[in-house]
Amino acid sequence: VRLNGDASTQSSLLLPGIGSIVLDFLFNYTFANWRGGFSFSGIWGLSSLEAILCALRLWRSMQVCSSVCRTWRDTLQPFSDLTKMCHHAMQIPELSEESLEAVKLPTVPELVRAIKFSSTCWNLTLMLPRSSFFRGKAWPAQISEVQLQTEMSEDEDHFLEGPSAAFLNQHAKAFLKAAKDMLQVPLAWNTRPHCRGETTMGDGRRFATCNLLEESFDRGRKLCRVLAQADAEGYMELLGLDGSSMKPCHRSLAPLLQSGLTFRAITRQWRARNKKPKGPKDPCDFFLCKEASRCDLCKKDVEGRSRLGASELFGGYKLDFTDGSRQISLEIEVKIIPFFVTSKDESLFSELHTLLPLSESETDPWGNSSEADEDEDDEEDDDGDDDGDDPDEHGEGDAEDPDAEDTDADEDEDQDEQDEQD
Repeated sequence: VRLNGDASTQSSLLLPGIGSIVLDFLFNYTFANWRGGFSFSGIWGLSSLEAILCALRLWRSMQVCSSVCRTWRDTLQPFSDLTKMCHHAMQIPELSEESLEAVKLPTVPELVRAIKFSSTCWNLTLMLPRSSFFRGKAWPAQISEVQLQTEMSEDEDHFLEGPSAAFLNQHAKAFLKAAKDMLQVPLAWNTRPHCRGETTMGDGRRFATCNLLEESFDRGRKLCRVLAQADAEGYMELLGLDGSSMKPCHRSLAPLLQSGLTFRAITRQWRARNKKPKGPKDPCDFFLCKEASRCDLCKKDVEGRSRLGASELFGGYKLDFTDGSRQISLEIEVKIIPFFVTSKDESLFSELHTLLPLSESETDPWGNSSEADEDEDDEEDDDGDDDGDDPDEHGEGDAEDPDAEDTDADEDEDQDEQDEQD
């Protein structure tokens, strides 16, 4: 770094005494992308617990550097806030004072407690929204899917041909306008939406689908745009970053009602995607990988991450409409960022307690006896659909969804491939 002008007027960050190590810390923190999720071959990136560990290691390193001299301490002081660093790792946005009055973000102990709970019960993800440390907090979320779907009849051979595709194409633009008005966040909207996929449910029913968002390979790496929380009854509630509710209203639904559709019901639901762990000799989830001949991904996976079990928590809205003879549904799915966990995470607790400047009791998810009696089964969602014409007064319930049950990664990936067919 070359200094122009009087060195005494320059930021202490540029002084030779700071060194490249401190600069490396700052750049790693500012541009870090500690994210992870499901991929076509298993999982990619880091789990939430691994992301927190990355933030804690960096925080500890900054503490060591701060003790070198006063200049280093003063330079690193603005970046060494533990809460901000953990929030950065979980993509929890920095909110204005007005927004913080409307929403309650989790503290570091609450965040770690929730992640430890989900890591311990990684295959029971749907217990999370019913826990006391989850309720009442606003959690960062990404809008992962905005999709239309309508059921296909048995005599329809292909999703691109027939009345189902024509029905979706007829109403796609009206739904796009309604979704934009409802969410009001910058997204990669599909400007020319049309039917381009098919989904088969567990009971054999087939649905033609239309994505209102552009397909993107790095969709999982997008920034937090919304917040999600569980209300007093445990149902999903979507919030803007200013704390405003993103529940559909009559103004948002006006283009759909004007096109001849009738609103029937709204459902708020939590969903989980689970992947079972595989043995060391089992092939990974990539379709070309066989037990007899391993794929290149398996050969490069020295740590065995493609064989880990994993789960993710999702929430969303489902709005049902009819035109008198057919039903069409708008589904808005959001990924709850801090709750992507793997079957390996529990083995990392000892390192977490070593790095975290908190006692183990402060982050113990089982410390409150009220948590132990939460015995709801995560294998299914309770049916809570309410029928009616007013989206502001009806539908305060969870909905059973064939895809919401615990599933093998193979089933999830097959569905993703069908959704992306052209």
